[in-house]
Amino acid sequence: MHRHFQNMARLKVQNKNTKAHHEEKKTRQREAMRRLRESRRQDPEKYEEDKRKERERYYRRKEAGQIKTIDQMSEREKRNQRKEWRNRSKKHYLGKKNAKELELKLQENSPPATPIPEELMAEAPYDEILQERYDGRKRQGRSRRRKHVKALRK
Repeated sequence: MHRHFQNMARLKVQNKNTKAHHEEKKTRQREAMRRLRESRRQDPEKYEEDKRKERERYYRRKEAGQIKTIDQMSEREKRNQRKEWRNRSKKHYLGKKNAKELELKLQENSPPATPIPEELMAEAPYDEILQERYDGRKRQGRSRRRKHVKALRK
């Protein structure tokens, strides 16, 4: 029986060393980093701190010569870099154009908005209902942030 468990342990170690296991681990790590960056982007102070650190890192790499500016490149490198910039710019504007076209198509092909019944309008204007929902969400967010700060202080 004891030998059986040793074989099982050996099999588990072998499975951890497979390429599929490493790929799965990488995807989990990428997803965790994506969530972390998203949460830091939501906090303005942390976001500004991250941007400042990235700027400092860029300047350090530039001083060390790891990053070349356009005036430091050879003519061939300049041509390639400018070609890359043109392609990125074209791709960006095509994406914006396609998004705008999609928005127009959705507006044209969507049914008209459902009218609000008169009895609901008489009770409370729709804008007030939306404002109450928004205020409630703000309160929930504030209380969530307070709890988070208390937990961090402990």
